[in-house]
Amino acid sequence: MKIFKFGGSSLGSSERLLWVTECVSRARSKGPLAVVVSAMGDTTDALIAAAHSAAAGDGLRAHTVLDVAIDRCTSTALLAAAQVGAEARVAPLVRTHFAPLHELLNAIVLLRECSPQTLDLVLSYGEVLSARVLAELLDGRGTPALFVDSRDWTVTDETFGSAVVAAE
Repeated sequence: MKIFKFGGSSLGSSERLLWVTECVSRARSKGPLAVVVSAMGDTTDALIAAAHSAAAGDGLRAHTVLDVAIDRCTSTALLAAAQVGAEARVAPLVRTHFAPLHELLNAIVLLRECSPQTLDLVLSYGEVLSARVLAELLDGRGTPALFVDSRDWTVTDETFGSAVVAAE
């Protein structure tokens, strides 16, 4: 089995997302493949900024930064989805994905703190969205793909912010 890893810049535009689907489709035709992705473009930076603004008590800025990131991700994902006929699957996914994050930012504002554990949770939203969108785009291209949430089976140590996968 091969494992491919694509960073944020590889997912930062609809064109780049489509290029990733082409790479994965070609490689998948040669055998089993696992794909690991980062958040789209500069989403991680935006999520960090939103969390820090929330921790500083600036809820308005936190939500504004988040909304800009959501708009960017939505636009990128929907433009790519339109190219492969996957709009019907991608649109509701992107629109609902970040809703819980608004609630989490509200909690951070109220508590005026964002622990490394909480920040890891905030950042996971960008990565999970990328993986879910990519799986839908691949399916739209005719390349069977299954989104698997690594949080369901990966065990790490408790060094939030720089955890290491635990050995069995």
